[in-house]
Amino acid sequence: MDAKVFWQDLPAGVDVTLNIGLGKGGMWQARASIPSRLRIITKLLPTILHPGYLAELVLVPKHTWLGEPMLIVQGTFADDICKHAGLIEGITDAGQDCIAVYRHDRDRGFLYGPNTEAWGDFNINLFHFIGDNHE
Repeated sequence: MDAKVFWQDLPAGVDVTLNIGLGKGGMWQARASIPSRLRIITKLLPTILHPGYLAELVLVPKHTWLGEPMLIVQGTFADDICKHAGLIEGITDAGQDCIAVYRHDRDRGFLYGPNTEAWGDFNINLFHFIGDNHE
């Protein structure tokens, strides 16, 4: 899939799973520690998702890029699509190049963030869902 993501890829009311890396790396290497990144992202989540979303912190996943710690979030995008713009700001503030997003309504995923081109296309084999075995 093309790395460009448009607003129709982040519509209101759509069920999604997000994979948000928390490790250092890429062009943002010195910007934030893992706890700092986690604080930024967890503050952002209630603004872009409906209440009741699930989150799972995985400290040592086996099938992700370099095994970096990650936050897996499953929920439904908020009805106010203008709030979704905060997602790109949160990703940037947390020092991530991009995050992986899986749309359950379309059974497809994509990368979203300020530096998606550096990572190529979405790879389902590197993606995690809530409850996956991470050993």
